[in-house]
Amino acid sequence: MLVIFDLDETLVDRSAAVRDWGRALLSRFGASESQLELIVEADADGRQSRVKFIEILSEALDPKVPRHDLADFFRREYISFFRATAGAHEGLTSLRAAGYCIAVVSNGPASRQSKKLEASGLTQFVDVLCTADEVGVSKPGSAIFREAARKCGSSMDGWVVGDDPEGDVLGGIRAGLRTVWLDRGKAWRFDGHHPEYSTSDLKDAVNYILSHT
Repeated sequence: MLVIFDLDETLVDRSAAVRDWGRALLSRFGASESQLELIVEADADGRQSRVKFIEILSEALDPKVPRHDLADFFRREYISFFRATAGAHEGLTSLRAAGYCIAVVSNGPASRQSKKLEASGLTQFVDVLCTADEVGVSKPGSAIFREAARKCGSSMDGWVVGDDPEGDVLGGIRAGLRTVWLDRGKAWRFDGHHPEYSTSDLKDAVNYILSHT
């Protein structure tokens, strides 16, 4: 049995990590905490490239911070602020006890995503980490889901859990997997395809899988 999880905003609380890192950054360089929303906005929910993110902050923060100092602070400190999403440890423990193979599929770099799992205390619960840079295909491409199943020694008969409607849910559906969408309070916007279940709570998502397999 197989459950594939997204990582950012699914198993780990990326938005909280950005805010906590931002507070540490403002304190480190003597800037006002009132500039925290500037940092969050520049991050663009993870869609901004790291280079552009650092560039924006270097130009916008008051007092100014040199790019190389910002880049160094990001490199050294950012990952340490990652924590598991509420219910992640308990949910993964329940799935493992029920005999599921747990995979994480991510478009992020393998080394960075592995460090996030370690920082959040989730490494021991994950059987397989499968990333786009290793497979050569990003979500929502079916190949990355198939590779995760192959590494788990599983057939394509399982679940995908994630917060990205296209990458996780539509990608999982096209790969022949059942899907749970962590909706983060948002409305579904795609016609024709829908997740089997939607929730904003990871523990609820796991309970649904356990009771519908």
